[in-house]
Amino acid sequence: MSVRPLDRQDERIEFRSGLLGEAQSLWNRIRNGDIGSLPVIIGLILIAAVFQTLNPLFLSSINLVNLMLDSAAIGTIAVGVVLVLLLAQIDLSIGSVSGFAAAILAVTFVQMHVPLVSRF
Repeated sequence: MSVRPLDRQDERIEFRSGLLGEAQSLWNRIRNGDIGSLPVIIGLILIAAVFQTLNPLFLSSINLVNLMLDSAAIGTIAVGVVLVLLLAQIDLSIGSVSGFAAAILAVTFVQMHVPLVSRF
């Protein structure tokens, strides 16, 4: 089986090389209505700009690390939900199970005086 070379003169094929070509392809996709993840990126930039103007320490390394640590539990649950939904299963018990686990953890720490870190 012989492989024919790509006919770059075909008007159905869009080929542009380099950074300028990528920018033109992106602009053509946006103009045709395929915006992809552009609203999410613009939203994140807008949120970061607003919070940075309200608090100059928002984009500091300490605050960004704290944001990542605080969102780790919710992010883990969100990844689990996405994987369940990608498998075409519907599981509505994720919120109740995570709330139940948090309640048991809180009761264990407060009423049973179990330390957060135990020594072996």
